[in-house]
Amino acid sequence: MPTNKLRQPNNPQPQQWLAANRSQKYIASYKPFNTVDGEGVRCSLYVSGCLFNCPGCYNKAAQNFHYGHPYSQELEEQIIADLNHSYVQGLTLLGGEPFLNTQVCLQLCHRIRQEFGSSKDIWS
Repeated sequence: MPTNKLRQPNNPQPQQWLAANRSQKYIASYKPFNTVDGEGVRCSLYVSGCLFNCPGCYNKAAQNFHYGHPYSQELEEQIIADLNHSYVQGLTLLGGEPFLNTQVCLQLCHRIRQEFGSSKDIWS
């Protein structure tokens, strides 16, 4: 048998991970006014839930979709108030996996754009 033949996966069809089917809208942590998650002073939102299970993951507990506490309007208001300080450059979305928590992340990103336009950057 030739060694250069490619193996065909059992299921050749791509699979989708839809955030609406995965996310429980939980937040692992929120850290305002830090300088470790991007350029400048930032607010960092760590969402819960990840399916990747990367080797050496630095936030293994946040892989659980129920880790932490539910996202709330009160937290969103606090994030907006913290971002309102002129010395805060923006928001960083971390995880878990932010792209499996789009219900939370997109809601917050839209709100930031509504409140601040493009004066605050958003990283993920």
